Amino acid sequence: MLRLFLPTSYSFLAALVFTLQLHTIFMSDLCFPEIPFGLATVLFTLCNWSAGPSRFLRVPLAVISYALRTIGARAPRGMGR
Repeated sequence: MLRLFLPTSYSFLAALVFTLQLHTIFMSDLCFPEIPFGLATVLFTLCNWSAGPSRFLRVPLAVISYALRTIGARAPRGMGR
């Protein structure tokens, strides 16, 4: 997806930075809702970029992304009040 918006050298460097982040491994081990949210957002961006039959997936992917982000924004029990 980075190659759509950046030159090849910059997209390689950005992918390398994303790959080497330890926080990504931590998040995948704990199964937070940010991982499905990221996947749905990337799929929405790719469907929004193309003009083929995948354009009909824009609305469901936008709703799924919003719902997953709302789940992730809720404070855990015992926090706050």
